Amino acid sequence: MKLIKVLLFCCVISFDMSLVIAQESPTDSLLIKKLDEINQNVSKVHKTIEKERKKPAVGQSIFEDREGESAIFIPYGGIARINTGDASFKLSYICSVTNVSFFYGFDFSGKATNGIRSVIEKGDISPGGSVNLILGFKEFFKRCDNLDGWLTFRMGYEADRYKLFNPNVAFINQITNETFTSTTFSLSFNLKIDGNKLAAISIGHKKTNNFSELKEMTIRTATTLIDSTTNTVRDYGYEETARMGLLKEKRALPINLDFFWFFPNRQRIGFHHFWRKKVADDKTIHGLGIGVYLLKEKNPLNAVAGLVLEIKDLSKLNKDRCFIDCLSVSFIVGYNFSFN
Repeated sequence: MKLIKVLLFCCVISFDMSLVIAQESPTDSLLIKKLDEINQNVSKVHKTIEKERKKPAVGQSIFEDREGESAIFIPYGGIARINTGDASFKLSYICSVTNVSFFYGFDFSGKATNGIRSVIEKGDISPGGSVNLILGFKEFFKRCDNLDGWLTFRMGYEADRYKLFNPNVAFINQITNETFTSTTFSLSFNLKIDGNKLAAISIGHKKTNNFSELKEMTIRTATTLIDSTTNTVRDYGYEETARMGLLKEKRALPINLDFFWFFPNRQRIGFHHFWRKKVADDKTIHGLGIGVYLLKEKNPLNAVAGLVLEIKDLSKLNKDRCFIDCLSVSFIVGYNFSFN
């Protein structure tokens, strides 16, 4: 009899406990709801991390004109590139701040201001270079699947050494080397559309000069020796390249518009269209061009090499100068890298 009473008591207690558990308080219900939300967020973060791990590394671009100018800038990893247009080499690297849409980096470039032809043919180099600090913010359209945008600010310092020739001064002073320095600023915005298109605009300020407008000269310096016995004459000397005229300083406001795209089903070839406007003290110059690039397989925003066709100054297209005379051709080769 006692055993039966104990069993009945246990059954009553179990029934009462189930009623208590079944009747959840509002606080318990809210707690369970919050835990479910946290679990869902953790799952989303995990999926995002896995997705990012599967994505191929994207490095900076080489979509630029013959002078290395471009509004397009991809803020990932590093790049080393060579541009035959201005005989330059550039090294750049970008770092991203974890959990923040902020990035920073630098780029360094060196070039031969007297052109690649003088370097190849005569080994004559007038050096120039620049260094830039890069700051920016990315992920402007986090909630949009087919858009991405980022803002980039550059601040830099340039120094170029020019060889000049002035036949109107004393012989010993006719060939001079002058150093030209400038502080540069630029602000650019990039918009990536549907994964296969990039549109960008930039505006900047820099100090520039008329060096590219001066006439290029090949100067031959020779020494003559005469044998007094046989009256034999012997000449020896060397050649060097210089620009004839005076170097004039001016301020410039460069504005760049760039657009890059590739076919979604043919991702090995890309096309870069660009327009340039440079507002200087004395005049405004408009230019345009197109680049055709060989892209990396499965990573089309990384270009291996490109061919660039450009008309630097559209005002020179007149009756005296035909299209071919104003057209310049340059080659760009790049290599992307990352330390991550």
